[in-house]
Amino acid sequence: MDLTGFDGWRIDPVHGGFELEQGLVLASDPGAFVLSIADAEVVEVTPISSEGTQPRTFELHLDHGQGVESHVGPVADTLVHAGLPVTRGAAIALAAGSSLRLRVTVDGVDIDPLLALRQPIHRWPGQLRRLPPPPEPTE
Repeated sequence: MDLTGFDGWRIDPVHGGFELEQGLVLASDPGAFVLSIADAEVVEVTPISSEGTQPRTFELHLDHGQGVESHVGPVADTLVHAGLPVTRGAAIALAAGSSLRLRVTVDGVDIDPLLALRQPIHRWPGQLRRLPPPPEPTE
């Protein structure tokens, strides 16, 4: 797959103003398999359009644990349902059109998906455990 849009600010091609692009936009072929980026559990399959003669499309919401979640869409057909565990590389859907958006969040905050794709998906080491409480003052 080729990247056609990146996470960050861009100039809107229609209105000319700045807009925040969240996630990656990937070029795809309609009907191509969409794969899970890591082991996860499917949280939700949300319909995102069904206007007029347009085919119905969906967005998949996957929970990878430790507060890491991914959102993939639009997809034409889902091969999974809510509550189903999936493994990294498992086919989860079929692409709806010529582009596919991937968003990754940590505790609800969008991060650059390239950070998650370059390494095993988990929280940063500093967030894996809590710091010990400060020592009691001595008299």
